[in-house]
Amino acid sequence: MLAPQLMALDLTGSLRLFDGPRKLWPRIMQTCPSGTRAGMAPTAWGAALLARQDRGPRRALRRQSMQRYLDRLPCSALTLAPTAFALLDDWGCHTLGQLRRLPRAGLAQRGLATVLEQLDRAYHTSGPAAWVPPQMGFEASCEPEFRGTSLTAIETALTPLLTDLCRYLQAHQAATDQMEWILLHDPTRSPTPETRLTLSFSRPQWDLQACLRLCRLRIQSLDLPGPVHRVTLRCLNIQTRQSLPASLLPDSQVDQQREERLLDVLKARLGATCLHFPRLQDWPLPERAEAWFSQPQRTRPSWPSPHAHWPGSRPFWLLETPAPLETARDQPVWRGAPLRLLSGPERIEEGWWRSRNTSREYFIATDARAVRYWIYQDLRSGGWFLHGLFA
Repeated sequence: MLAPQLMALDLTGSLRLFDGPRKLWPRIMQTCPSGTRAGMAPTAWGAALLARQDRGPRRALRRQSMQRYLDRLPCSALTLAPTAFALLDDWGCHTLGQLRRLPRAGLAQRGLATVLEQLDRAYHTSGPAAWVPPQMGFEASCEPEFRGTSLTAIETALTPLLTDLCRYLQAHQAATDQMEWILLHDPTRSPTPETRLTLSFSRPQWDLQACLRLCRLRIQSLDLPGPVHRVTLRCLNIQTRQSLPASLLPDSQVDQQREERLLDVLKARLGATCLHFPRLQDWPLPERAEAWFSQPQRTRPSWPSPHAHWPGSRPFWLLETPAPLETARDQPVWRGAPLRLLSGPERIEEGWWRSRNTSREYFIATDARAVRYWIYQDLRSGGWFLHGLFA
């Protein structure tokens, strides 16, 4: 591909097979869609410039004839900015032949290096064009043996589709981390025309047994609105397979793979939206120090330093909204039981650079039942609040 809506074909290896370019040209034009403009030249960009013109020859079999045809083309045949065309027009340069006679160093100094690049590609032997990789994707369909709501018949139809997908992945040394199942229903017997299932993997997969096991778990939790008469497997998110490094000693990757397999099973049974994963945020307030996402974090966060207040002085359970505490004799009270301070204070301040700042002093407190609480006193209002519970 040279540009959008422009394709270059290297026919050097096919000239002898088709008895030369003159006999090959009519066969190419017969296979092209209606309205296609084609050009033939010793260079790819030269053939493209000849094909773009409205009038004039579009075939040049020799380099000398190609240069003669290109010299007649206007400068507007090149792909340049409007300011570059205005500059060439001020110089009185209207054709490519006139443009070639200008000093190359002067053009480069005036910011017209793109002009020189396009001229070199058109008149001289152009470099290898960039290959266009085909867009990888897979889609296949089949019909169950029985049209009904039987999950067993649907599971039976899954196996050949997944087998074809895994063969496709093996042939292309690829893997996928997401696939979509489309179950078509009989419109006369179902209120909805289709049921869509999206199955995601924590790590790109290509193994048949792993995919089949997760698909069966996902199918078993379905509640179909009507009989299924066609099953379609669509997989568009296909990527190159990454080889895993082999190791003689057990490492952290083994535990990470076990964790990912467990997450895949949970997502297949409960659904992808039922799992939430926390991530640490750079925020001093405890209620804003974490956020929840539907996908786990790829890179594991580093553990805090030994001097950090973790995990001893932080509760396992944090209230979504701090609960206000009553006070009796300057002592915080929770549900009628006075709280005794064990350790603290730990001051947390935030927003001092704004007009409204937050200043708190946190304490670890306990009651008569030896239950530990994480409370704080708001230094601005003087009130006490319960923010967390220790396990």
